[in-house]
Parts: sequence; C-alpha cells; structure tokens
Amino acid sequence: NKNENILKWKNILSRGMCISIPDSKIEECFEANKCFLHLFDDGDEITPGPLTYHRFWFRDAAFMIHALDKLGYGDAARQKLATYPGRQRVDGFFMSQNGEWDGNGEAIWTIWEHYRLYGDQELIRDVYPSLRRGIFWIKRKRRKTHKKTGPEQGLLPAGFSAEHLGPNDYFYWDDFWSLAGIRDGMEASRVLGEDKDHEVFKKIYMDFWQDLQRSLKMVENRIGKKTLPASPYRRMDAGAIGSISALYPLRLLKPDDEWIVNTVDYLRQHSFFEDGFFQNMIHSGVNPYLTAQIAQCYIYRRSREAWPLIDYLLKIATTTFTWPEAVHPLTGGGCMGDGHHGWAAAEMLLLIRNLLLFEEDDRIVLTPILPREWTWKGAVIQVEQAPTYFGPMDFKIEFHGGDVSLEIQERFRKAPACFEWNFPFEIQRAEGDAGPVEIRGNVLFLSSKTHKVQVKTAGVGKKP
Repeated sequence: NKNENILKWKNILSRGMCISIPDSKIEECFEANKCFLHLFDDGDEITPGPLTYHRFWFRDAAFMIHALDKLGYGDAARQKLATYPGRQRVDGFFMSQNGEWDGNGEAIWTIWEHYRLYGDQELIRDVYPSLRRGIFWIKRKRRKTHKKTGPEQGLLPAGFSAEHLGPNDYFYWDDFWSLAGIRDGMEASRVLGEDKDHEVFKKIYMDFWQDLQRSLKMVENRIGKKTLPASPYRRMDAGAIGSISALYPLRLLKPDDEWIVNTVDYLRQHSFFEDGFFQNMIHSGVNPYLTAQIAQCYIYRRSREAWPLIDYLLKIATTTFTWPEAVHPLTGGGCMGDGHHGWAAAEMLLLIRNLLLFEEDDRIVLTPILPREWTWKGAVIQVEQAPTYFGPMDFKIEFHGGDVSLEIQERFRKAPACFEWNFPFEIQRAEGDAGPVEIRGNVLFLSSKTHKVQVKTAGVGKKP
C-alpha cells in the first residue's frame, strides 16, 4: 500500500549519501535522481532506459554502477559486478555488442572503482581471472593494427563504439577506456600479490600508452595543435567529446593538461547550443549527460565555468528532474533515445557529488567551485554517509558572516594526505584542531587528522 511504499523509499534514501545545501533546486534534483537510479536497477543488471534502452551495456553501466557506488549503495553495485565474469566471452571480450571495443576497459574500471570505494578484496579475488582474461583480450585486439604505419598503429581496430562519436572509426574513446582498464587490472594484481601478472600488465600498459602517444603526436602535427579528436583521422568536431574521458572519468590525464584544456575549449566554442553540449551527429540535440561530463572537467580544474552548464541542465530538465538522451534545441522535448535517460540521471548525481567533494591523487577536495550564493549568513552545507576512496565521511560547513566553520567526521580505512577546501573569496586566517593549516589565496589545506576548523574570510555572500 501507499504507506508501505513511502516507508520503503525513505529507507532506501536514508541508506545512501545525503546532502543539505543552500540551493533547494539542486538538492531536490539530487534526491529525485537517487530514487530514479534505483528504478533503473533490475537487480543483477542496471539499464539506461525503461523502454528503448531497457537492456544492458557495459558503457552505460559503468557510469550508473559507479553512481550507485559513490552514493553509498555498494551492495547494489556489487550484485551487478559479480555477474560480470558470466557476461564475458570465452576469449575474454566483455561484449555489449560486437564492434564496441570499449567494454573491457569499462568492465575492469567499474570493478576497480568499487574496490577503491569499499575495499572489497573478496570481489576482486573472485573476478580476478576474468579481469586477467580481459586485459589479454585487449592486448590481442591491438595486434590487428600493429602492421599499419599510420597514426592508428597499435590502437584498437576501427569500431562503432558509442554512437555519439560518429561513423565507424579508430576511436580514442576505446583506447582511453582500455588503457584505464589495464592500469586498474595492474593495481588489482598488486593488491592480490600477483607479482608476475603485475609486471606483465605493466608492460602491456606502457606499450599501449607509447603507441597512443605516438598517434597523438601525429595528430598534433596534422592539426597544428594539441587536441583530442574522436579518432586519428578526424578533424576536431563534436565527436571529440569521447576523448575527454581521458580526464573524466578515467584520470589518465591531468585537469590542466594541454590536450584536455584545448579539447574542452574547442567543444565549448564550437559544439554548444546556449549552455548545453550539442551533438550534431546522429543525436542532433543537446545531450544532458555529455554536458555534465564537460562540467566535470571544469570542476576538476576548479573552474566556475562549470556553473552555466549546471544551471542549463536544471533549466532543460522536466519538472521531476529527468532528461531524455538528447533535447531538441527548439521544442525542448526529447529527440533521441528514451525520454527518461538513466545515464543522464547517473551523471547528474555524480556531478552534484563532485560539487561537494571528490578525490584527487592522495587528497580529498571539498567544495571545489563553491558559489558565493551559498555563503550567506546562516547557510549550511552538510554531507552525510559519503563514500570516498579512503573510507566514508561526513562534513558540515556553517557560514556566520565572514566566519566559517567546518566539522569533519570520518571512518577512513586509510587517511588521505590532506583535505583541500576551496572558497569563492580570499581566506584571511584559519585555525584547525590538528596543527598548522596552509592558506593559498582562496584555498585551505588541512591535515587529514582535522575534525574542526574555524576560518575568517574576506567576503560573504548574499542570500538569493
């Protein structure tokens, strides 16, 4: 009955990451999409749509399972990941459909991300033979291009991969995902003490990375600039959206890497309608989930250029905070895929999570692009039950005019090197309960042992 259903959903939502922020629209969007993510969950698999897309892809699942993991639903994520060996072909191919070569990297990356967030060594041990076969499949697949002499030498063969990248080609998207999968399999072998495999995987990774760098250098010589087109033979176009995966979500390149910065800048200047990424190949519409990926690149760069994109995503959402796969630029209705797109729901959840905290190398970054509009006297930012690579944590920020307080509660398995806390204005002084703090303009660096901090800032926001 109705009351039982209400109680059921309250229980589901209370178990995951919870937020309270000074922006009611973003907070409501977060809560709604937490519910929707579970509606896309079919138990042993998760699908990106209720109708047209009600089937499994490793690609969409990578983002949707990752969202389950990062929002605290590790048990639901694990249920799906445990089925991955059974979805793998005998030759090691994690196949969604033939011709999509990104599946192996996505499967391995998703499993390893789960381990990073939950320390689930039992799962890693159970699926390790499958990961191992997946890495050797990538190695064998690259042999198809070894005898070539062009920029595709050593890359994965031409395939159709994600349809928003364009016609069949040697997509860098496939290569970046495969590289990340090999890297993460290498880490899994280290954790399990498989030293011989670790050395073998390391060589496979380095050989692949060397071929990819050679290809990118040839592209640079052809185009005249360090950019990441969709493939080595393509000019820069909207398909380059796939190549920013080297930063988000894979972290193969740094946020300020010239290849990434130039590619994101190109897409912003040439492939946007208003403040949404417009994919003019196949989709012919504004893609909410791809817009969110570009916003993530800005967040990693600590750039407030992410905010117009976030505001636009909220603007084109339905009244219940859903999006189709692509939005018609004139009608505002859907023009591609299901009307309720599960990948878009996952991307929005991951985007809001990273607005509040994310991991970078050995640190945890708090409020990377904190807006002034959230800093008025009496405003509160609170995050509870947030999984991180170091273990779960809660934090609460309170604004008292120019005085700001931070309280952290954590259950870390292994402490980060530090916390990085970002403000929209200069910090005048700060004092923590775990020794000295370091101030760099509007950024505060805190010991990982910190639990309470008092800050004096040079500015204060006004309540909208």
